[in-house]
Amino acid sequence: MSRTKTQRAFGVISALLLLFSGITGCKKPQAAPAIVRIDPNTVTINAGQQVEVLVKVENVKDLFGAELRIEFASQLLDVQDDDPNKPDIQITPGDFPSPDMVEVNQAGAGFVEYKVVQLPSKTPAGGNGTLARILFRGKAAGTTAITLAKVVLYDKDDTLIPATAQNGTIAVEPSSAPAAAAPPTTMPPTP
Repeated sequence: MSRTKTQRAFGVISALLLLFSGITGCKKPQAAPAIVRIDPNTVTINAGQQVEVLVKVENVKDLFGAELRIEFASQLLDVQDDDPNKPDIQITPGDFPSPDMVEVNQAGAGFVEYKVVQLPSKTPAGGNGTLARILFRGKAAGTTAITLAKVVLYDKDDTLIPATAQNGTIAVEPSSAPAAAAPPTTMPPTP
């Protein structure tokens, strides 16, 4: 027995649907997003003590530029100036991407804003590296998050690179400096 035209058409349509669903079902695996994180993640210092914190990027491809806004409790920490010869307070640029053009580098009460761009003539940064270095000084006892409030990574065509942020924490303990000794008291001589 031969098939009818309807059966043949149904068979062809079914085969095409299976083929189409197989093609669209085979998606390319998505690349994992880059990670921008505070390193060390958690640190404890004493009031008056300094600690360097790195802003690291991992698993990135074709990186040419980055914009960051980092927030923290200004009553507990302040940022130490990387270049006292310039106005305002700056942090230290990292080496990833190459800091050819540091467009924004400013720290203030409770924030750091930083934007860096690498020259497009250079090979794009890829893999893992340090975006920036921040030297904090403990002011008063307490714990504060070091929050990556804004993280924007982009390639040479200004296309955004997906990224996830991992914040950090700094705990400031009371100063460990010994209390000043009271001057010795002298008793008047007894008559």
